[in-house]
Amino acid sequence: MRIRHFLRISAVVLASAFTCGLGLAANGESAQRPAEKYAAMQAAVQKILDDAVASGAQTAVQCCAYIDGELAVDAWAGTYEKGGDRKIDGDSLFPIYSTGKPIFATAVNRAVEMGKMDYDAKICQLWPEFARNGKEGVRLRHVITHHSGLQGGVNGGTTDEQYCDWKYMTNQCAGFKLLCPPGTKAQYLSRTYAWLLGEPLSRAMKMPVRDAITQLVLKPAGIEGSFYFGVDSAALNRCVTVYNGNGKYDIEKMNLEIHRRACVPSSNAMASARGIAKFYVRLTGMDGKPPLLKPETLKAVTTPYFSESESGKLKSGGMHGGDGESRPKLVFGYGCFLTGKAPNYGDVFGQGGLGGSSGSVDVKKRLVFAYTCAVNSDSSPESNLGWRIRKAMGL
Repeated sequence: MRIRHFLRISAVVLASAFTCGLGLAANGESAQRPAEKYAAMQAAVQKILDDAVASGAQTAVQCCAYIDGELAVDAWAGTYEKGGDRKIDGDSLFPIYSTGKPIFATAVNRAVEMGKMDYDAKICQLWPEFARNGKEGVRLRHVITHHSGLQGGVNGGTTDEQYCDWKYMTNQCAGFKLLCPPGTKAQYLSRTYAWLLGEPLSRAMKMPVRDAITQLVLKPAGIEGSFYFGVDSAALNRCVTVYNGNGKYDIEKMNLEIHRRACVPSSNAMASARGIAKFYVRLTGMDGKPPLLKPETLKAVTTPYFSESESGKLKSGGMHGGDGESRPKLVFGYGCFLTGKAPNYGDVFGQGGLGGSSGSVDVKKRLVFAYTCAVNSDSSPESNLGWRIRKAMGL
């Protein structure tokens, strides 16, 4: 069955299997090598990364891509610290901020499949303390699709210690007031997605949220050693230092051990490009194995969630993106950004993060693409390598 059909007929089957290399990676997972037919593509991407590091535009960078289920690119360059001697490799871990959200949301989606959670259930059914300040009507589907009507940022004055304290932050979220009625408007939960979605997951699964994500996603996907929601002591040595440069938003907090170790699944993930790419391969079943999610759940992930008012504005041409299309600037499914052109939004899905990391699936091009970097991609045009890599790949 061809991949371009899976959104329309709720099927997710890709026939191509991976080409496996020999030996083990540094993180203990099976090592792979890009398929020989993609050698020119691998070389072109490697040159872009090498040149960016040599010029100082980046200090460390990774790219990993699969096409038709085959590993096409697995490239990296740079050092763990600016001016350092220790070189990174494909197993090095980068702060990826919101790029980790779809992995987190997949844990919730799997919990729903298991009957542990329900999209229509009110959050307060699992989390009674949440039922105050008008939030009694907020449902799981509102939160996972960023339509909760709640704030996305944390309260002013929140310290690093408080931000990394799960109990403190869930208590803060329980006290939030609605900004608008739930289900009426998209409002991106940049930071608070962690606790608004994670506390119900933790209570439904009767375990800490990190354990729930590990059990529901990281283990089944085979990415325990390349994707972390709070690194352990053994993995700290593989964490790359990041630099804000001239970027608008400060990404350097993730250089602090307290943040690297904290489980804040909206924004504090540490991962390699390999880990990000492998997640999407397993999510969609590109390796020929059963996908992480059932076809009907994956269809929900890749189908736009619009409120009635948003749907009306869309039909009338009243919602526009920066490219002039009659489409919202942000389109959400059940846990992913949908960035395909209207009306086929789900043809491209995934998410990027602060600083420049990204992970995505392009359905029509049968591509899984993942990218990590150490210098904020907003710092300068030279630091933003994504478009050049895609051009080199002929995409």
